[in-house]
Formats: sequence, structure tokens, C-alpha cells
Amino acid sequence: MKIVIKSSVIFFFLLLNNCKYFSHIIISVDERKLIEGEWVSVQDSAYSLNISASQIIEYYNQEQQDIFKYEILNYSCDTAYMKSGVEKVSFFKKYKENDSYIFCYEILGLTKEYLSLQYTVNAKRILFRREPVK
Repeated sequence: MKIVIKSSVIFFFLLLNNCKYFSHIIISVDERKLIEGEWVSVQDSAYSLNISASQIIEYYNQEQQDIFKYEILNYSCDTAYMKSGVEKVSFFKKYKENDSYIFCYEILGLTKEYLSLQYTVNAKRILFRREPVK
């Protein structure tokens, strides 16, 4: 019950702060630096990301799990995810340099405090909260 209430409060807060959690957005060149930083999953606080200008380091329970390259695109990185309105959406493409498999996420929201992604394969939404600088 606490989890449902907490999630509802966070989603309401995001809507009030214009994160556009439920809508399509385009990330401008100026806004792209916003994605850099330490992010912790709201759904699973053991899962976190460290995003720099060129890579993502994934952690679980503070143990490094994997390292990826990434790009922010203003077109779909998933050919099966071409749908009406997608041309006005930004995508987050995560990949390994010598691997053909990519992970493609639609960016649902990006603010100084929150990052909201939707995995294009299964429509799973992931909400991250920025960690304060230590």
C-alpha cells in the first residue's frame, strides 16, 4: 500500500513540475547535458545509473554491472517502434561498441530531478531520481 501511495505522489509531483511523464517530448541540444549524473530508480532503489557525456555505468546494490555507450536521438532507434507521432519524440539508445544488439528507450520526461524512460520492446516505464552531488 505504501509503494502505491508513494508512486502516486511522485507521479502527481512530476505532472505539477511539467516533467511530461505521460507525453512525448523532444530533447533539445541544450537539454542533453541534463541527462548526465547519478540516477537511482524510483521503483528499485538498488538499481542506479551513472551517466557521463559518453557512457552509462549500471549498478545494482552499488556493484558495477555493465558499461554501455549511449546516444540521444530525435528518431526511433527501434524499427518496430515506428508509430504515429514518433517523429516528435526523443529516444535514448544504449549499446555496446562491438555488439549489434541495442536497447532503445523513449524519453518520456527529463528534468533536473527526474528521468523517465519507456523501453520500446515491452513498454516498461522506468522512473529515475537524480542523486544529489556528494
